[in-house]
Amino acid sequence: MRFLFVDCIDEFEPGGLAQGRFAMPRDFVVPACLIAEAIGQLAGWIAMERWQFNARPVAALVGRCVIAGEARPGESVELAVEMDECEADAVSYAGRARADGRTLVTVERCGAPMLPLEDFDDREAMRERFAALRSPKGARVEVDRKLAVTLPWSEITYDWNSAKATIITPTERDFYADHFPRRPVFPATLSLDAMIRLARALAEHVGLKLAATPPLIRVSDVKLRTFVPPGQTLELAAYLRARESASADLALSATSAAKRVATADLRFEWN
Repeated sequence: MRFLFVDCIDEFEPGGLAQGRFAMPRDFVVPACLIAEAIGQLAGWIAMERWQFNARPVAALVGRCVIAGEARPGESVELAVEMDECEADAVSYAGRARADGRTLVTVERCGAPMLPLEDFDDREAMRERFAALRSPKGARVEVDRKLAVTLPWSEITYDWNSAKATIITPTERDFYADHFPRRPVFPATLSLDAMIRLARALAEHVGLKLAATPPLIRVSDVKLRTFVPPGQTLELAAYLRARESASADLALSATSAAKRVATADLRFEWN
């Protein structure tokens, strides 16, 4: 599996809600941002089925995402999504991911425009996959153990309460075959994952012991402003806005050619 994070759909209400799951590989931990991606993909199946696979949602806004933990190797991750709106031009939804009774990720006030599906995917292939996901056995597909999602970046530069780094989106990766195969786009959740990793580096640089105390991560007001093609240079930045005894607030951004690609606010909370 390259970039499809729903193995089966167990419950489905057209245009309304769905429950599904995917299996973590036994020797690979899927980053929390890709668990959020899984929630979004489940919402996508609801929207595509509602509009007869003529259109598909393309993520643009996340009001709030709370990362409370990581799935363990080999675990089954349970996904649940409820649509707030499922219109022909746009959708909004909320959802969660759990494993072994633990909440891993929750998302709220997520919004996406609906765009022509044929611009991004093969319509009949998507219909067939949806039917397989809804079949009694589900479309059980292993996560590709070679899925490389942690991109190398330039050396991080620090300036008191800020950090910067640069990544270049890969020109060839297996996930492009699944993530909009007709229009290769670097997944926005991987951009967000890189920004959160930079925020962690900055927090530790200024003396916050996040490694010793795994924090609760609250990401809010995520805005994905444009598509990022393969081979594009992204300039990442994290800025420490405030720090308290048990929390820290940061601003995140990704820029390319002097244009904002993505922005978000982040809060670390720890005991």
